[in-house]
Amino acid sequence: LDANGNNGSFNSLTTDKLVVVLDPYHNRRDEALFEVNPAGVRGDQLNGDQGWDPIWTAATKIDSLGWTVEMRIPYSQLRFSRESVQLWGMQIWRYEDRLNERDMWSYWRRSDAGGPAYFGELTGVRIGARPRQLELLPYVLSGEQLQHVNANDPFHGRTDTRVRVGGDLKYLLTSNLTLDATFYPDFGQVEVDPATLNLSPFETFYDEKRPFFIAGSSAFDFGGMNCNFCSNTSSLSLFYSRRIGRLPQLSDWVQGQSTFADAPDYTPIIGAAKITGRTNNGYIVGLLDAVTSSQTERYLTASAPTPLKQEVEPLSNYFVGRVQK
Repeated sequence: LDANGNNGSFNSLTTDKLVVVLDPYHNRRDEALFEVNPAGVRGDQLNGDQGWDPIWTAATKIDSLGWTVEMRIPYSQLRFSRESVQLWGMQIWRYEDRLNERDMWSYWRRSDAGGPAYFGELTGVRIGARPRQLELLPYVLSGEQLQHVNANDPFHGRTDTRVRVGGDLKYLLTSNLTLDATFYPDFGQVEVDPATLNLSPFETFYDEKRPFFIAGSSAFDFGGMNCNFCSNTSSLSLFYSRRIGRLPQLSDWVQGQSTFADAPDYTPIIGAAKITGRTNNGYIVGLLDAVTSSQTERYLTASAPTPLKQEVEPLSNYFVGRVQK
């Protein structure tokens, strides 16, 4: 929906679109953004987090006078206070492509900082029954790999069949607190990390791309670091989620001294759950707990006639919590 030219001509295309931005708590900080273009293409993000994936619908129509859009955003996809009559912040953008023009409903000057502090007000919002929606997404994944193997390899055959079962769960504990859980998740659809050569004693840092860990990650974010006179520095983060479900730590050590090995591709996540949201007193809450299974690797060395076993990753529990006011 946005053209930045970073992907050649495809990403240089431009389009009309209508954007509705809501600040349900009216704290002049939150931005729940919903956008639609004339072709019905939808986009959404929460406070800049594009991993946010709410369930909502939109319909568009193009006629001789232009185009119209109707959007349906369920209360269950938003987080708001428990007041009987509520005051929300709201902003509406209209992108008119042929004029290279962007119009806003609640105006601010080009010299202003902008953002939720300049939103207009949506008054008289009355919400009767509080939504307590439960979403379940089970999955079954099967795959078979055909490969050429060494005849002396005792661990692998010409075919490798795998079956995985898991699921995701989302439940609204209250109108402003959400529980997300996943069991034996599969992230096979996630973009593969770029190949790197790390000769340092420190682990390689990879960006988080898994949907479960991206959604609501702002609750655990401690911000960045700005320095006008620094070089060779990076932001400091207290929580690095890519360690959850990583490649077993001793796998490379086993590979270095074995002739054949039955190495796991990753450390399976047995289950993970997190609670995110904002309380009525203005506290932003983020709690996450994850359990990964133990992984044992079988391998064969030139000096050992029988296969050996080595635990390459222990049964682990990861917990992180953050509260900010």
